[in-house]
Amino acid sequence: MNRNITLKLEGTKISSEKLKSSINSFYGFVDEIASQVFNKRKPIDWIVKVKPGSIDLINEVEMAKKLDQSLQDRVFSLIGNGIDILNREAKIPPNYNERALTYLQDLASIPDIHRNGLEKIDILIDEKRYTLSKHIAANVDTLLGVRNKAFGSIEGILHTISDRRGRIFIVYDSLNDRGIRCNIDDDEIMNRAIKAFGKRVYVYGVISYDNVGSPKRIKVEELRVFKDKKDLPTAMDICGILEG
Repeated sequence: MNRNITLKLEGTKISSEKLKSSINSFYGFVDEIASQVFNKRKPIDWIVKVKPGSIDLINEVEMAKKLDQSLQDRVFSLIGNGIDILNREAKIPPNYNERALTYLQDLASIPDIHRNGLEKIDILIDEKRYTLSKHIAANVDTLLGVRNKAFGSIEGILHTISDRRGRIFIVYDSLNDRGIRCNIDDDEIMNRAIKAFGKRVYVYGVISYDNVGSPKRIKVEELRVFKDKKDLPTAMDICGILEG
């Protein structure tokens, strides 16, 4: 059976950044579920068709011949059933790990961010519609131990850059040297992060805090690199500037 899964975006004025963020989170989510089922990284290639006159990305399955074709149905079933569960309650669906939960939460949260023109996101599996409601984001927060979220900033040393399953880097904060996961969906920020490896940085965005008020992760919207100490002006340089 030739099955498909569709990402459907609705809105009057969808920005390019929100379109890109939606696509990244969607493929991160479905690829993570497929990886859990097949116990293999990226077992499915998605062949994309665009429905005329809309933002409907229709994805058909293309798998390597050596893989078990019957597991395809399980991937689709887990995606749909998991969305249904998380729309209703804070319960971890079968084969959903933290990465899958986070990708789905990011996708479900996009329509509520800054009233950005993207009003609704649906996932269609063989024409059956699953709406990504705000309840998904709240239930995932409960499952991941997130007490609240707020815009804020973190300063520290940037390490552990990865794009294997979602683009992230780790910042070890200046206060207690604890690693904080930084999620990125912007190409420019990712490129700047690569150049800033091992350097002290400032990151700003939506921070998720745990039950004791410590930051767990941040969805990065801004990244700045601090100058190395050797590049800072000395006391003699400053005196010279003032005298001048």
